Amino acid sequence: MVAEAPAPYGDAAPSEAEVLRSWLNLFNQEADLKKRLKDAEAALDAKAYAHYPKLTEAEIKALVVDDKWLAALDAAIHGEMERVSQQLTGRMKELAERYEAPLPQMVDRVAELEARVNGHLERMGFAWSQLKQGAMQELLTGKKRLPGANAEWEQKRLGDVLTIAHGKSQHSVADRNGAYPILATGGQIGTASRFLYDKPSVLIGRKGTIDKL
Repeated sequence: MVAEAPAPYGDAAPSEAEVLRSWLNLFNQEADLKKRLKDAEAALDAKAYAHYPKLTEAEIKALVVDDKWLAALDAAIHGEMERVSQQLTGRMKELAERYEAPLPQMVDRVAELEARVNGHLERMGFAWSQLKQGAMQELLTGKKRLPGANAEWEQKRLGDVLTIAHGKSQHSVADRNGAYPILATGGQIGTASRFLYDKPSVLIGRKGTIDKL
């Protein structure tokens, strides 16, 4: 039995008892509607179960494969495509910002600045190439020492003071979401999720010239 809602109140404010009676009527209506909905769903399920044995092979295929499995697969594929598309867009934006200036333009700029420095040095009576060569010669012969290097010179084999190790192929360690840079002769070429060395190291490119590293 469904209780009827009370008639709207006039201008006078309803009493607390009237408000409670109104709430009780609405609560009873809600409970009755929920019960009727549950009974209707149960009746619908019973009719569906009773109809299952009568389904043909084509109807079963349409229900299980087309309507359920293919729909779920389609949603999963579109979700993955959306994720990859967003990730690719972010990566392209990152690369565009990182390599905004093309390499030839950067090389020309470096050459321009180097020429300006050489011009200033020449006007001062120096040559940049001679300065570099002279400073390197003094360091290698011990005439000039680096700050903090006060010990006597010792002759040792290179393998006695350091370890030379090879890097790894970029494709074997590359991870676009990695936190560690992959370095090559031209600079950073990618990222990795793990590092190869955690000690002070000197990077030597396997191609190019040493003054271009």
